[in-house]
Amino acid sequence: MKDPLGLSLLYSPAAPEIDFIFVHGLGGGSRKTWSKSSLQSHFWPEEWLPKDHAFKNVRIHSYGYDSNYLKGKENCLNIHHIGKSLLGAISTSPCIVNSGTSIVVIGHSMGGLVIKKAYILAKQDTLHKALAGRFAAFYFLATPHRGADSAKMLKNLLKVVYDRAYIGDLEPNSGAVQVINDEFRNFSVGLELWS
Repeated sequence: MKDPLGLSLLYSPAAPEIDFIFVHGLGGGSRKTWSKSSLQSHFWPEEWLPKDHAFKNVRIHSYGYDSNYLKGKENCLNIHHIGKSLLGAISTSPCIVNSGTSIVVIGHSMGGLVIKKAYILAKQDTLHKALAGRFAAFYFLATPHRGADSAKMLKNLLKVVYDRAYIGDLEPNSGAVQVINDEFRNFSVGLELWS
């Protein structure tokens, strides 16, 4: 089974106070990144977190996007476009929009850059001002905040067959990573940041 794309609701308690959104990284998926194996019982955001009393009021989502850099079809999306798509999914989700919950985002690898970009876009758009104010915490798991040395090699290898714009975004000192970091620094006051 393919991992779902877009925002997927995994668990909704009777009285949600917080929305957790899990965002995978390069080559990952909305389920496989957060699973020990392909067994449904190993998909811990859906199967294990809701059973933990500490998460009884946490609504849980995952967000998936096409990050398979080995597929043959052309994909020109970059971190900006993926972040914009994530923001669009959050801002049109009835359960998130119609509640006053705090939002906690968890990003693995490139997903950490995607959640930063989505938040920056929300802060820069007056239509999303209230939504941006609900972001409370960011958890970065192996996020290449300054780029990844392996990205340049991977980009060169893939250039022979097809181009993936988001691979270039991950290169050390790439313009995309620098802009995301500079802008995020200006908007992150008051947020809980964990890495």
